[in-house]
Amino acid sequence: MNAASDRSIGELARSSRVSARTLRHYDTIGLLPATWTQPSGERMYDTAAQLRLQRILVLRELGLPLDEIGRVLAIEVDPLVALRQHRTRVAEERERLAAILTTIDTTIATLEGGGDLVPDDLYAGFDAQQQELYEGELVERYGADAATHLAESKRRMATWTTAERAAIPETFAAFERRLADLLEAGAQPSDIDVQAVISDHYGYICRFWTPDAASYAGLGDLYVDHVDFRRRKDAVHPELAEFERAAMRVYAVTRLTS
Repeated sequence: MNAASDRSIGELARSSRVSARTLRHYDTIGLLPATWTQPSGERMYDTAAQLRLQRILVLRELGLPLDEIGRVLAIEVDPLVALRQHRTRVAEERERLAAILTTIDTTIATLEGGGDLVPDDLYAGFDAQQQELYEGELVERYGADAATHLAESKRRMATWTTAERAAIPETFAAFERRLADLLEAGAQPSDIDVQAVISDHYGYICRFWTPDAASYAGLGDLYVDHVDFRRRKDAVHPELAEFERAAMRVYAVTRLTS
């Protein structure tokens, strides 16, 4: 049973860069059960489990939420066939990101050279239809207020520089990493360090539109309920979406309620 290739949860966490807490969560929900357990209670993982974790990480990188990853793994029989399918999807995603990278590089080169920007070139590789879908869902869910917020956001962003627009994804990703680190350290949504991140988040949101207590808390609900937001946050930490929503609700009540 204790094969040379078996790894403890600590060893697996170090090599995969997935926290032990997340591995325990995966075990609890049945996504990645430990192969066996030491008398001390330490979880152990054999080669098959380590390969399964690799597939989980690939599917996470492709943006699948944990429940969908579980369904995908449940119907796959041959790991080699599955990995070849995953490779195809990763290659397609690489091509999409390469197109966006080319767009960014072209913009940088144009700005550095003092040339004129071509408006259509700024957005090559981005999914305009997906953006329209998001906006339609927001209006359907939140009504006229959402349409007003979207219009205000577009009005404000019309004055943004190309660099400011390009920084949007990384700015939100940085908020998520900061919150995930605090979550991993055992922080609570109301803790001062967590609320400091949420304050920065709210301040950045206000660059797009100015939410009140209800709409800011509603944004937190959207992070949990919308599949694309949930998928992105699951990829950072499986409990991040709910944690961020709870922290945003605290902020809405304590800072935005008069």
